[in-house]
Amino acid sequence: MSLLKSFLNSVRDAPEDDSPGETLPVKMDLEERMAYRREVLFDVIRISLVSHGIPGDSCRLQASRVDKRGHLFVVMIDLPGSFLNDARGSHPVLAGIGKSIGTNARSTGLIDVVGAYWRVIDAPPVEHGSDTSSGAPGSIAQALLAYGHQNISPRTYASDLAPLSAA
Repeated sequence: MSLLKSFLNSVRDAPEDDSPGETLPVKMDLEERMAYRREVLFDVIRISLVSHGIPGDSCRLQASRVDKRGHLFVVMIDLPGSFLNDARGSHPVLAGIGKSIGTNARSTGLIDVVGAYWRVIDAPPVEHGSDTSSGAPGSIAQALLAYGHQNISPRTYASDLAPLSAA
């Protein structure tokens, strides 16, 4: 009789598996999600700069997170001295680019930029190839898909705590 009970218990305790041979994706831990959001932030900034005619690698970018989990950022963008004599270096244009960076960051649903600050450095401009694109991307989400941010393998970006929503 004990053999029958052990058999019934093992059948009852066996996990039901709908897809044999497949495993569930492994979720990222907090540090990996924070690093991922920081990477997305820098890509958002570069795409926003390129869409306004500024080569993304001509500037030095610094970002400081404002909250504990790394969803809110303040950004400092160092421009080369050549932007002082350029129309793109005027205050209204830079303020518009800062707003664009904030809007594009919010559209990802992962991050938010609460402030973009600009500083002119005296370093000589960096020589670039053809980094500027002829047209702005249709949306920041499409541009990030082109960069491959939606397909993270072998880990999946998932969190029970998601303070930002794309609402």
